[in-house]
Amino acid sequence: MNLSQAERNNISILLVDGNNLFRTIARDILIQMGISRVSSTSSHQTAVTKISDQPITHVIFTTDKTDMEPLAFVKQVMEIDSKLVLIACAGNPTTDGVFELLQSGARGFLVKPIQADALEETIAVVSKTKQIPDFILDATDRNQALSVLILNSLDSLATVLRQARQFETAKHSIPGALKKFRQAVEVSKQFCEGGEDQLQEAIMSRLETAASEPATRLGKLRKRRKTRRKPKEE
Repeated sequence: MNLSQAERNNISILLVDGNNLFRTIARDILIQMGISRVSSTSSHQTAVTKISDQPITHVIFTTDKTDMEPLAFVKQVMEIDSKLVLIACAGNPTTDGVFELLQSGARGFLVKPIQADALEETIAVVSKTKQIPDFILDATDRNQALSVLILNSLDSLATVLRQARQFETAKHSIPGALKKFRQAVEVSKQFCEGGEDQLQEAIMSRLETAASEPATRLGKLRKRRKTRRKPKEE
């Protein structure tokens, strides 16, 4: 996924990190990417002020505490401008820690030391795709919700592939559907609880449930009638 130069020209990024070297490196990478509007600050609180006073579209912020907890920073920034694209940047990210930031409004995350290709890809993805669906962010059983995300995207891909066998025009939709499926898998692997084995169990459980359900409208009607039918009295 790439950004056009016109899209890059419309981006204004604020870097928030207490490490001056990190800010310098990130700024240089962004400028090389064709994003010229880049500002920076060493503290979350100063960043809040800048966001209130300047036209900013993206914020790349450290998950290390400065003069404000990162979670509090995300919540306060979202109250100022809910359309801001927030990207967390962590040296040693934990699944639950990053997921909590995403639940509060962050759109993506990077791992330090920052890499040019990862930075460019992340900015492109979070700029062009929606946030993780609310039903996943708010789910009491995260793995079950992630399994739904994977299987829904797989079902969409299968539909596109089936249509492509009949219609030539449908073949153009294959790359997009395949990419969405891959993204769903990657997101699920990153944020599943208990590791990939637990995620696989949730997917299998979901498939077993789907397999036991009637596949057609007639099947559903028959199952409903069977459930309602009372046994004859002797």
